[in-house]
Amino acid sequence: MSIRIITVSREFGSGGRSIAEIVAKSFGFEFYDKALIAKAAERTGFAESFIKEHGEQRSPNNFFSLPFTSSTFNGMSTEDYLWSMQRSIILELADESPCVIVGRCSDYILRNRKDAFHVFVHAKPEDRADRIVNQYGVHTTNPMKTLAEEDKKRRKNYRYYTDREWGAADNYNVSIDSSLFGIEGTADMIITMAKELGVSSADK
Repeated sequence: MSIRIITVSREFGSGGRSIAEIVAKSFGFEFYDKALIAKAAERTGFAESFIKEHGEQRSPNNFFSLPFTSSTFNGMSTEDYLWSMQRSIILELADESPCVIVGRCSDYILRNRKDAFHVFVHAKPEDRADRIVNQYGVHTTNPMKTLAEEDKKRRKNYRYYTDREWGAADNYNVSIDSSLFGIEGTADMIITMAKELGVSSADK
């Protein structure tokens, strides 16, 4: 078994993106988070800010899911069109070169690949709240409520497109609490496990 793709799904504020970036750099793999957003923006014509906000979150009031009249969307809602484009891009990136992909249901999209390793990162609510305020710069008077709202959107989006429960352990190869090990410690654990499965920077 040789691992050439690592997906990192994460709770909001768990540090999953930073962890994924460390893992990618360690192996010399391509890193897809903002780069994936940029590719989706180019493919769809949507603003990067729109994709960043809605690409993996289903709005509670579903305000932007009404079908566009443009034939470009083939009768699909904005959400479904964006999902379809992101799915196509993720499949293409996985074929192109070894990579680490952050979120966007990539664990589900690549679930049948034997060369993929799927990770879910979670953390204690108080640590997540501290991170979004002091590191992410999120302006909120109630960090815990913000966390709950963001997680709800991701959970709803994931369930809608995968028919699976976001964060459920059996959807991933491993689930890690970053509060226990810290950002670098959690990344080191993922790196160690991937190496045990047969991944190395020489695979690129």
